[in-house]
Amino acid sequence: MPSESLAGPDARSAERHEWWRDLPSPWDRERSDPGGAFVVRRSAACRYHPRMSGISSDHEIRSSPFGPYRVRGRETTRLEAFSDAVFGFSATLLVVSLEVPQTFTELAADLSGFAAFGLSFLALVFIWLAHRGFFRRYGLSDGRVTFLNMMLLFVVLFFVYPLKFLSVAFIEQLFGRPARLPTGEVVRRFTSEAQVDDLFIIYGLGFAAVFLCIALLYRRALALRARLELTEIEVYDANSIFWHYLLMVMMALVSVLLSLIGVGQALGGIGGWIYGLLGPIMTIFWMIRAKRHDRLERSLAA
Repeated sequence: MPSESLAGPDARSAERHEWWRDLPSPWDRERSDPGGAFVVRRSAACRYHPRMSGISSDHEIRSSPFGPYRVRGRETTRLEAFSDAVFGFSATLLVVSLEVPQTFTELAADLSGFAAFGLSFLALVFIWLAHRGFFRRYGLSDGRVTFLNMMLLFVVLFFVYPLKFLSVAFIEQLFGRPARLPTGEVVRRFTSEAQVDDLFIIYGLGFAAVFLCIALLYRRALALRARLELTEIEVYDANSIFWHYLLMVMMALVSVLLSLIGVGQALGGIGGWIYGLLGPIMTIFWMIRAKRHDRLERSLAA
């Protein structure tokens, strides 16, 4: 590939505006593992592509629900290893029973709770993936990141209890099959509607605290953009993810507010069902952010 010093301004300008001629892809991908990672090899065709701006050769790029990102945290640090151990311990707290059932009746009772276990475990995995994604993107472990990470782990250990309780209550309500004691007596999860509102307050505060910690981790990465050498696209993506998690915090606080003023159950349990709005809200949010992202890419490529 000829060096830039041998090419005049006109040649560089033509190359900038005609990078697409070497498509189908401006990325030359070299598969490095079954998980879908690949190594970026820059060529003349992709030098001016906006996603490649500021990225040197041999950077690992991974895909994610938020789009491709440059991997800076290549190795698992002691902080991540400790975090994984805490997440693993949290998963054990969700297990239906830590004891092996001695009778078929006990086995049937344990199996009836596995749907709720699966639901709560899925929520825990989502939190773990959000945590892992941050450290893979930025590989940070300074004092503030360590503090926010410890706060997140502390909140997760608290959050698993209302998460499991709510999952069990939801599955029982959904299928109309309440849990029973070995004596056959029906387990009453709530003795009054006020307790349902109290549950959504506790759950909402835990939910908000978890994703506030994750949002603040991304805010920390934005504060260190110069040290991390983030490109304009990477700064935009980090800001989008920050607001993504902040929206989740806001939704949880709305649920808490509705439950606090006592209208949650009066409006058909809206304190819980309001979390279902996260899907359409996030869809609209990312559609808007994607359009702005494309405009930014085009402006950088111009």
